[in-house]
Amino acid sequence: MRLFPPIIDNEKCPLTINNTLLQSCYLRYTEWACGVAIYTGNETKSGMSRGTAESKLTAADSMIDKLTVAIFVFQIAVVLLLGLAGNIWKDSHGRKLWYLMYPAERPWYDFLVIPLRFELLCSIMIPISIKVWL
Repeated sequence: MRLFPPIIDNEKCPLTINNTLLQSCYLRYTEWACGVAIYTGNETKSGMSRGTAESKLTAADSMIDKLTVAIFVFQIAVVLLLGLAGNIWKDSHGRKLWYLMYPAERPWYDFLVIPLRFELLCSIMIPISIKVWL
């Protein structure tokens, strides 16, 4: 790959700090400029001095987000509580009932079945379209 020689008016023109324009500089009273892009991106001085962008959420969006988290925590608490109660009831009373036909040997995933059923039942607590409604 051949790079062009930095020659202006038959003189070599090296890149130095004296003829370097930084990212946030403005050229005034200049008809044209010829240059090379160096040190571009977020790792430059002006790129690193930028602050974090402000959140553009409305008050309703932040309220919906907080309520969604609260409902989700409540849902997990309900699932754990009812799953534990369901497993205790199944071990104490449910295995004695012939029409439920629980197997004599318990599979390794037996303690997960009832909480997962409650999770499916409680999954409608947070509708998918909650942000569209408000």
